[in-house]
Amino acid sequence: MIKLANFTLHDQTQYIEKWRDYGFEIDPIPKAPLIEFEKGEWTEEKILNATKRALVAIKDEGFDAIMIGGLSNVMAYAWYLASSQLGLRVIMSKTPRLRTPDGKFIFMLMGWQELLPPEEVQL
Repeated sequence: MIKLANFTLHDQTQYIEKWRDYGFEIDPIPKAPLIEFEKGEWTEEKILNATKRALVAIKDEGFDAIMIGGLSNVMAYAWYLASSQLGLRVIMSKTPRLRTPDGKFIFMLMGWQELLPPEEVQL
């Protein structure tokens, strides 16, 4: 089993068994930093530093991979740092977006995909 950290802001408890079926032992507790960008105190440097701290803690806890999902800048930094600097695999969940009658998204885990490492992303 691959030890997978939940690098999102959403609890994944309801998907533990599904992730096991895919070969992952997920920690369902969200580990991504909470960035409240609307408060105005979050510069890109502070966002990057919060992301770095969270990823180093994940690596220190013995995880093999992160599952990403959330703010674009946080996830871009997480993909790059986790893959190129910390040797963590970067996984995304495949979740078709369905909506409730009041417009909220319903997330349904239907699979996963591993992102390419930065060295393979070239023009």
